[in-house]
Amino acid sequence: MEISVLGPLRVTAAGSQIALPAKQRVLLAILALQPNRAVSNERLVQALWGDAEPDGAVKTLQTHIFQIRRALGSDQGLTIATDGRGYRLDADPLAIDAGQFRRLVEEGQRLLAAEPRAAADRLADALALWRGPGLPDVGDDSVATAELTQLGELRAYAVHELVQLRLGSGDYDRAVAELRHELGEAPYRERSWTDLVLVLAVAGRRSEALLAYREAEQALRRELDVEPGVDLRELVERIRSGERSLGLATVGEGDARAEAKALGASVAS
Repeated sequence: MEISVLGPLRVTAAGSQIALPAKQRVLLAILALQPNRAVSNERLVQALWGDAEPDGAVKTLQTHIFQIRRALGSDQGLTIATDGRGYRLDADPLAIDAGQFRRLVEEGQRLLAAEPRAAADRLADALALWRGPGLPDVGDDSVATAELTQLGELRAYAVHELVQLRLGSGDYDRAVAELRHELGEAPYRERSWTDLVLVLAVAGRRSEALLAYREAEQALRRELDVEPGVDLRELVERIRSGERSLGLATVGEGDARAEAKALGASVAS
């Protein structure tokens, strides 16, 4: 049995999805985002009903937990245990896609310097676990929301590092496709826009790089009501003023990463 939280909550057993009502999905999402940690009744009640807590809320919560347990069945790899005045999802973290994602990103990070191709494979596999921009509804639970935010930031980091590896290998087309996919789901991420402009420029596609910058301006204004930051603006100015001297159209596999640094993109950022 597996639980997926990198997108709308999904519970799969023997290849089939298990359907759960909305409030039970909220409960399981919160527990799955914090496996092997107790979550108090108070927090779960708040997540389910907020300030509109009904009479007998704890008893209703117990009923929901009972129904989730019944839906999960007898799988010993994923069980909901009572823990004091709360509940705990006992699970191998790798039975949850968020745990798999973290493990793959960590492996990719360790391989960055010594085995860049293997690192790229790990990061690509990690990003493939995401099933869309939507994350599970976790009600008003601030801790689970913080977990989701951290996962989103880790995803942005993985995209950035994968793009740097693509630059290093000269695989510009794949880098552009991956960035376009990510920006389709998270158009507010300025670093991804910066990476896209950079990759297009390094690949010698100057006009496309400048068009991408205009797209970034529009997206950032629409999504965040902000203008592009200093790094992105300076990168575009360097492209506009230094295309020939930087030799963007002739960057080869061996010096693409150095060219990226010359354009002002930090591989470590």
